[in-house]
Amino acid sequence: MFELFIFLIFVSSLFIFGLSVLGMSIAFIVSVLIMILFGMFAFALKIAPWIIIIVIAIWWFRKDKA
Repeated sequence: MFELFIFLIFVSSLFIFGLSVLGMSIAFIVSVLIMILFGMFAFALKIAPWIIIIVIAIWWFRKDKA
């Protein structure tokens, strides 16, 4: 499924920039940047529960200390 997603992003950016050497280079760069952004978003969603647990633990520790 992930490979299909990469392929669709690359083909759609080829439609935008045209089918030349420069267009393919720009399409490749745009595709890589979009996939990096989606990867960072997925990583943030994956790590979000741990961040919430850490925030609750810090809040609880400070509440008990006061």
